[in-house]
This record gives sequence, structure tokens and C-alpha cells, in this order.
Amino acid sequence: MNGPMLEAAHLSVRFGETAALNDVSFACGPGEFIGITGKNGSGKTTLMRVLSGQCLPRTGEVRFRGCSIYGSANTAYKHSLGFVHENPFLYPYLTVENMIHFVVRIKSGLDRFDKAEADRVLDIVSLSDQRHMLVSDLSMGMKRRLALGLALIGRPAIIFLDEPFVNIDFENLYTIKDALTAFVRDGGCVLLSTHILDTAEKLCSRILLLAGGKSVCDLRGTQLSRRLAAAGGHLEQLLLAIGAGGDGT
Repeated sequence: MNGPMLEAAHLSVRFGETAALNDVSFACGPGEFIGITGKNGSGKTTLMRVLSGQCLPRTGEVRFRGCSIYGSANTAYKHSLGFVHENPFLYPYLTVENMIHFVVRIKSGLDRFDKAEADRVLDIVSLSDQRHMLVSDLSMGMKRRLALGLALIGRPAIIFLDEPFVNIDFENLYTIKDALTAFVRDGGCVLLSTHILDTAEKLCSRILLLAGGKSVCDLRGTQLSRRLAAAGGHLEQLLLAIGAGGDGT
């Protein structure tokens, strides 16, 4: 595919008198793992909602593979992505397997149980042994793994993650990181909104910093590595320096 997979141009969103996003432009392609970070209120969640088609911008446009995501294309676009919210909603009295089947039916319209897809997803997030457990009996870490598994149903092109690593233990975190790394390696794109800078530093090949609803900097690859080295290897110090100095390069 030529050009970006997902492209946003001049996005602006206002909530009353507050500018949640202010003229933000952004593009990403296959194989990218992008961390979107910034202080509370910087516009991270709003940007994720706009890019995923959950919120209309006041001005600007989002295009997926060259086509607008609005109007009649919105449903098809949403079937091409997965989204994991900070507090994902899961039906507590369904089994893990039935929860997966429920989402498969929504995404594909299949009435029959797609065992192959359920097995694939359960294996990716290491929940095969828990397939007959009630969702209500899962630990918090297992619920987050299930939420990621649901996002992976249908082999999406993009996965949006809004603070997915809060309050989970090392074992669950490792499983989720491994699944996401494999997804990106296979040509998927991940957009991760997080305030956990250590996680962003270890996972992401690109960092987008927002401040006051604006894109302050967009660093990737060798540029990110070079700027990190100059900041003593700490993403927090780099972002503090950029934010304080207003350096958007």
C-alpha cells in the first residue's frame, strides 16, 4: 500500500470553551508501534476517540487507506480496528469463550460459533485454559488480556489502546506486550495512549507528545533514540525538556 494507513489532517475538537484538540495532524502506517503521551488533559483520549471514529472533530478529517472514515464508511472502518479502553466493558456472566463468540458475531455477522477464531485469539492472549471460566471469575490481569483478545478478533489493521497497562501484574503485562509486538511485526499498527513512560519507552518505536490539545513533538526511529540518549536514556526527562522548551522538532 502506498501512503499512510491512517491519516488525520488539522483535527480540532472543543468541549464548551475548552479546546481538547487544536489543529492536530497525524499519519501512521503498518508495522508502527506509536506511544501517545502527555499530561492529563493534553488530548490523548480525545485524539484516540477521533482517530477511531468514535468522535467527530469540529474541523479536520480522518482517512483510512485513502478513504474518509465518516458516513457510510464508518461501520466498515470500525470492523478494521480493535479498541481496548482503560476500563473495558465485559459481560460478567458469559464464559470467556462465549464473550469471544459474541464479539465474533458482531464483527463478522456469523451465526455459527467460529472455533478456529476463538482458539486463535485465546492462544494469543494465553487464555486457552480459562475458556470455560465466567468473566466475573477472572483476575483483573486476565480481564485485560481478554479485552485485548476481543480487539484482535477479525485480524484488525489497527489497535487502539487507552491506558491498557494500569494495575496489572508482571505476568499479564508480559503476555500483553508479547501479543502486541507480534501484531506489529506482522504488519499491524498499534496506537498506545499511556502516562506510563517506562512502558512507552520499551515498546514504542515512535512517540507523539501532546500538550494543551496540540502536537508538541513526533519522534521516531533513530531520531527518538538520539534524543533519548541526549536525555540520559530517560523518556521522562526528554519529554519534560521538550514540553518546557516548546521544542516541536
